[in-house]
Amino acid sequence: MKKIIAIMLSLILIPFIISGCKSEEIISQKPMELRFTPAHTEQEADVCIVGDYIFPVNRTIAYPEKYEVRYNITYEDGSTSSEWQTVDKETYEKARDKLPP
Repeated sequence: MKKIIAIMLSLILIPFIISGCKSEEIISQKPMELRFTPAHTEQEADVCIVGDYIFPVNRTIAYPEKYEVRYNITYEDGSTSSEWQTVDKETYEKARDKLPP
């Protein structure tokens, strides 16, 4: 039983160890695009069935405002990538000032 547990743990931990060894250092991170989603609410309807009775269930879901910046990232090995990151309002405004014309 102990061998099975040891094998299971090693199979789970090996990908984490391997991925930790491949960490790449970021050299530069330039904002390329901005995306703002204002706060909004949405209605969600569902049905609850109890015995022979059907009850409608309505829920209101409130979503907060969301600020996102798409960064062009350059790594130490010279490779580049692009990814969206959710940021706070202050970082969003700073990135807006650094956008290319």
